Order: sequence, then structure tokens, then C-alpha cells
Amino acid sequence: MRLLLDTNIVLDVLLERKEFLPNSKQAIIKAMDKGDKLFLSCSAVTDIYYVIRKNVGSKEIAYYSLKDLAIILNFADVNEKCILNAIESEISDFEDAVVDAVAINTDIDYIITRNIEHFKNATTKILTPEAYLQLC
Repeated sequence: MRLLLDTNIVLDVLLERKEFLPNSKQAIIKAMDKGDKLFLSCSAVTDIYYVIRKNVGSKEIAYYSLKDLAIILNFADVNEKCILNAIESEISDFEDAVVDAVAINTDIDYIITRNIEHFKNATTKILTPEAYLQLC
């Protein structure tokens, strides 16, 4: 399977968000164990860097986190087609519309997110980490 991780899932793990860490981390581990291919939208990388740097107070730690991500994830390109599709999308939040457009462009099977309500009108199938774990 090809899975696109939403920004919140990655931040759950990197920032060890107690409430969400167990399921988000377990979903990533399960996907890796199964040989599923994990992706992250390139547009999410700058947000992840910013949030980590702001929360941890160190750009070096933020860079190391991104390097670690590059080892386990594939970065999915955001191109002109994705942006134009996101503009035309029925998803109300532009950032989430870009994620869906990237998923379509990258032939993703599922987007893994905690914010399924944000993807109500998505073209790509949406799973929470818990739903992905049940699917396995």
C-alpha cells in the first residue's frame, strides 16, 4: 500500500504528543513492518520544521528530525497540477486540499490523518491511525 501521512501524524511522533503518540507511532511502525510505502507531502516539511523548532527551540534538532524523516519516508512532490487541483477542490481547507491533490498525483491508497472531518470531500480514501491498524 501507498500511504500519505498528514502533518499531524508526523508531529504526533516527533513531538511525542502523549494523547496521540501511541496510535500514530504504531501506525507508522506497522506500515514499515508490512512494507507499505510511506509518503509525506513536500509542502508539509516546512510546517514540520517550523513547529519542531518552535516547540524544541533548536533549529539543529529540527534539521535532524527532517533528516530522520527522509530515512523512513518518501517526499511527494507538490507541483502546479496539485496546486490547481487544490484550488478547484471541494475541500474547504486549502492545505488539506493540497494534501489530497498530492495523494492523487502520487497514486496514494490512503491518507492517514487524525482530522478526518477536514477531508470530508477528499478524493483519496482517508484513515485514522486507529482505522489503519484495524485494517492491517
